[in-house]
Amino acid sequence: MNRIIKVDRVNTLEEAVMLQDLGVNIIGIYFGKDIRFNDDREMTKNLLIDIKNKLKPATEICCQITSDYKGNIFEIADLCSYLQILDFDFDYLSENIFQNKLKDKIIYSITSISYDDEISYVLSSIQDKSQLSPSFIHADLLASMDKSWNFLKEECPKYPDLLQIEDVNNFSNQYPLIIGIDSNLDNICECIAMMPNIRGFNFALANVEPNNNDVHHVEYKKLCELLRLIKK
Repeated sequence: MNRIIKVDRVNTLEEAVMLQDLGVNIIGIYFGKDIRFNDDREMTKNLLIDIKNKLKPATEICCQITSDYKGNIFEIADLCSYLQILDFDFDYLSENIFQNKLKDKIIYSITSISYDDEISYVLSSIQDKSQLSPSFIHADLLASMDKSWNFLKEECPKYPDLLQIEDVNNFSNQYPLIIGIDSNLDNICECIAMMPNIRGFNFALANVEPNNNDVHHVEYKKLCELLRLIKK
């Protein structure tokens, strides 16, 4: 199975084209102020149109918003392949998206799956988000932890009640899961090999730490190095 690579918080035409050339399938663009980070990665409609016109037809765009977005959600949806509401709100989605036949464009977000979350809770959360048949479900794994991949691989197996790599693979057998993890040059090939069932990997661009330490993120230059390794 070919893995999907999705990169969020892209905010220049040059970044979008370079990431496309490095094999990124979905370019994620955040509309409005991303309160998770204190930086200037913001997007305008005109820049989105420029990016859309420059990218190859096979490269898709995901527009990310929150449920309090004040702009025209349908106008944004017309400009992108996918729409991702970062703060999942079932009533909001049901009224504004499902009933307006935008459901095929939806990527649902699970803010983070922690190592000590009850497996039944995680599964029910994913099931809740699958009710409207999303294209993908995006989840950050152990986002608040440093070296979270090592913890998931080495420490969690010592405690059967904790989240296991097998659980992630099992979820991915049932649902189209795209994950964020602390991938780097040293572990990305191992991540790919040990999670064969996931649909893809998600990366969020940032040069600063998140305000609440709850988002996996990577600097643009480091991500380009990682993508070149994957592409080999």
